[in-house]
Amino acid sequence: MPKSGDLWLVNETYEIKWTSLSKAKYVVIELYRKNTLKKIISSRTENDGSFFYNVHSDLASSNLYKIKISNFDNREETATSNYFSIRQ
Repeated sequence: MPKSGDLWLVNETYEIKWTSLSKAKYVVIELYRKNTLKKIISSRTENDGSFFYNVHSDLASSNLYKIKISNFDNREETATSNYFSIRQ
């Protein structure tokens, strides 16, 4: 997952990495700014610890983005990154 202080640029592709959540077969990957959902990066992807994401150009520049990964079958089981930046 992104680390605090990381900078992602729009129209660039980044790898989102995580430690697999329990025995979940699939996860949901979401992008938040503060506590507001901005994008569902993947509504269902294999829980293999890696996903490549191209940053959409419609996202506003901010230092307050975070990634949230949830178990597809149990949305209470989550992992959240630290805040990182997205810039135009």
